[in-house]
Amino acid sequence: MADLFQNPVVQLVGHICGASEDAVRKAADTGSVASVVSVCQQLARSASQADHLLGLQPGPQAQILQWLTWCSSELSPTVTDDKLSAVDQHLASTTFLAGGCSLSLADVVAYGLLHKAVSTLPAAQVKSFTNVLRWFDLVQNLVAQQLSQQQQQQLFSRISIALPAFEPLPPPPPPSSKAATASTASTATGQAAGKKDKAPAAAPAAAAAAAAAPSNSSSSTAAAAAAPDADKQQQQQ
Repeated sequence: MADLFQNPVVQLVGHICGASEDAVRKAADTGSVASVVSVCQQLARSASQADHLLGLQPGPQAQILQWLTWCSSELSPTVTDDKLSAVDQHLASTTFLAGGCSLSLADVVAYGLLHKAVSTLPAAQVKSFTNVLRWFDLVQNLVAQQLSQQQQQQLFSRISIALPAFEPLPPPPPPSSKAATASTASTATGQAAGKKDKAPAAAPAAAAAAAAAPSNSSSSTAAAAAAPDADKQQQQQ
């Protein structure tokens, strides 16, 4: 179909896949049920980097297919704020749409379908879609490495992304005077409790001394009891 062959997203995928013009035209001419996504999938399957674009394992392959299906139904023909917000929330925890650490066909297709929405995004909404803008800027730089400057201008011109400046979290507020007073009182109470805990430590020493005292007393008592016997012996003599 002529419309699909001339579609910029199809042309972009064709260039990235290294497909010839005839291959792109043949993929686009697949009947009335053809869509941008289905044509892009067909081009990716025949590319040398098909494994990277479509996934190496069943898990990533399923994720890529899911995002391609979603892009086909939700990002075409127009992109609404709620759809852009859904993409932004998803990208808050991942670098690429289908996860992983490299560009997939889902990223390339979504980049093409979101190009117009991002290029016309009002400045007041920049902070609302920071994750989308970060992802978009990354993808356009990766795509630019595989296209000539002329191809970029013909398909999707480069957009200058004004990412919001990093704003560090403010330092915690200093403790209030009441909190400082309570902290001081708590420290004083702890010190007083420590002194009380140390005081009973002298008790065992006193108890030990008291325990030793009866043995001395017993010796004195025994000596006193022996004194009358000595007196009696002297009288008998």
